[in-house]
Amino acid sequence: MWIKKANLVLRGDGPEKTILEFKTDLEDVRPNMGKTTSGKSTSNYSWSGGFIWFQGSLREKFITKISTEQMRGSYQISLVDASKLKVGQYISIELSEDKSKSLIKELYSGDSGDTTNLKKTLKTKLTTKIVAINGNIIRIERLLPFNIKLKWKPLIKTFNPSLTESGIENLTIAFPNSAYKGHFSERGKNGIAFYSVAHCWIRNVHFENCDSGIFMNSQFCTASEIVFKSDRLKLKNNHMGYTGHHGILAASDCLFEKFDFQTHFIHDLGLGKGSRGNVFKNGKGINLSLDHHRQAPYENLFSNLDAGIGSDLWRCGGGIGLGKHCGARGTFWNIRTKNKLNFPIDDFGPASLNFIALNFKKNASSQIFTHEAISPYLISPKDLHAAQLEQRLKKNLLPHLNNK
Repeated sequence: MWIKKANLVLRGDGPEKTILEFKTDLEDVRPNMGKTTSGKSTSNYSWSGGFIWFQGSLREKFITKISTEQMRGSYQISLVDASKLKVGQYISIELSEDKSKSLIKELYSGDSGDTTNLKKTLKTKLTTKIVAINGNIIRIERLLPFNIKLKWKPLIKTFNPSLTESGIENLTIAFPNSAYKGHFSERGKNGIAFYSVAHCWIRNVHFENCDSGIFMNSQFCTASEIVFKSDRLKLKNNHMGYTGHHGILAASDCLFEKFDFQTHFIHDLGLGKGSRGNVFKNGKGINLSLDHHRQAPYENLFSNLDAGIGSDLWRCGGGIGLGKHCGARGTFWNIRTKNKLNFPIDDFGPASLNFIALNFKKNASSQIFTHEAISPYLISPKDLHAAQLEQRLKKNLLPHLNNK
């Protein structure tokens, strides 16, 4: 089912009453074979697509170049020509990699690890609103999450998504109970896919026996009250105790909350190439894995999670030579586990990662990482995102250009 219109909601009467059952695979409905980074033949539905598919366009078109370098944390940007911009308009600030691969290093706080297999097409962006204009200087609503350097060809694009304010809620998406054959064997028992949409949502949706649940390749979207169930473990020849590939895979600036993993995917919560500004909070699972799939997923927050056993918390995927798993300033706040934790391996990320109130072993040590050793049961606030949101909403939303 393709949903391509704004302001359209697919709503059931509740997960127990409205059940959409798909008895075949996406690969049989809409063939889409491909290869992994190592060359293995597999379906592209191993990491994309869904039977409920929200498809839009962000309609990003070039407006003007940025004229002056700027520091991370700034609200002001100097442009070549701001005449086509207006206050209240949403824009995307985009940077592109140079020949020396210096942008990827920026997104890893200078410690990117092995990037020999990364292509030069890496880009990163911030989408934000213009709150003031003074000549060719604009002030934006959100602070810059990166430095702006002219060698990264910084520019401004429009952000005018064609599909907004649409959603799916109050139902179950179910698949037949067949054994899961393992990593890159998937043929598309996939639930929901969001592609190039904004301000859309998934609410109170249950998934049963899926290969993958949610591919959120969009911005400013929310998924809440999500439950994953599976009976695949009861079958013979099921793969290594996992029941699917991706539970949730995020892009940028999305919120995932009140999720319940009653089964275990290879990647329960996932971040891919350049994923930034996502929040995963107030959720739980039997043994959550926080997959950081290399290629600089940076500045994402995991807050107030009951991760269950804890043995797979730092288990990640991603091919070799694609950078460290987690990018700059990834933050892990108030994560509870039954088992005591060791630090992730050095290849997990740079020293700028934040570990606060996790259940680390007393003798846990790392050459790179540090932990603020507060008990998860004593930390305040429990939900860091909610506390930060409250503070932000108290601030003046329209500061003057000359304020810093």
